[in-house]
Amino acid sequence: MRRLVAIAMLSALFITAGAASPAFACGCGVVVGPQDQQVAASNERAIVHWDGTKETIDLQLDLESESLAAGMIIPTPLPALVTEGDARLFDLAEGMAAPTDRVETDWWGLGYLRPDPEPQEVVVLDRVTVGPIETTTLAATDTGGLDTWLANNGFAVPEAKTKALGAYIERGWSFTVMRLTGEEALDGTISPIRLTFDTPRLVYPTRLAAAETTPQSLRLYVFDKQRVMVAQAHAPTRDIDGSVTVVWAGEPLDSRLAALGDYLTVFDIRYDDPAEQVTSDLAFVYSVAGTDVKPETVHYRMITLLGIPVGTLIVAWTILGLAIITGHFVGRRRAR
Repeated sequence: MRRLVAIAMLSALFITAGAASPAFACGCGVVVGPQDQQVAASNERAIVHWDGTKETIDLQLDLESESLAAGMIIPTPLPALVTEGDARLFDLAEGMAAPTDRVETDWWGLGYLRPDPEPQEVVVLDRVTVGPIETTTLAATDTGGLDTWLANNGFAVPEAKTKALGAYIERGWSFTVMRLTGEEALDGTISPIRLTFDTPRLVYPTRLAAAETTPQSLRLYVFDKQRVMVAQAHAPTRDIDGSVTVVWAGEPLDSRLAALGDYLTVFDIRYDDPAEQVTSDLAFVYSVAGTDVKPETVHYRMITLLGIPVGTLIVAWTILGLAIITGHFVGRRRAR
């Protein structure tokens, strides 16, 4: 039986061994760090595309760390090739998904009143060096063997997160560990990391977020042949139990993005209660909605005269005119 493989990305530095360290899950994995050192990831963004056999994920996030050591574990099906991502793709995708400006003429001065839209064996399968990053792909048969290997190699993963990883091990998945040497603590956006792997369908790993107790959110740029919708990996016909917003949907306008797929769907996904809501990885199925989504930011250009909205003046003048006419006829009637 072919072994499935997952990725454990340590996107910062070496993680010290010992007691479980503070860890914070992002949408696709779990962030770990040394004992008594705070490490957190936020603002997760991922560009995802699939050519029918091979999936590529470009991942970028903000990392806040008090030390030189931080890491993140992300599962993916089948062994992944880890390379440097392209930050320019995120700029292009985000620029395309940003609302376009539209100006509306406001005669009444009411535009500003409208609300804003809101076994114990671990086998080393491969070692690859990409610049300053060393990656080790592992095959594990149980959590005990994985824990032992991580501890012997200076990595500490909290017990709750280890249990979450066990769900992948039970399904035959394994892990690749990455090290990046640095001279100071990371604080801010890290360079994108690209994972490429074979898979029979498009999937994005989120199951590890179930071990987190704080709200989790992420933005996904999904390229495919047509518009897609988010579903549960274990039940593709079911919607996920979380907040999903389609931010943008349409054909990519830039040739560099069009090379990733014929259609781009941008999602904002949020789990307010991950422990209850996250029950599966994310899958993507073709959407029955065939319309594009192109958000707009509306700016109101108020038409005024002497600082007063013209529409209001028109109404006032109309009322005044009617009053004068009515008064004239009433006066004539009384005169008779």
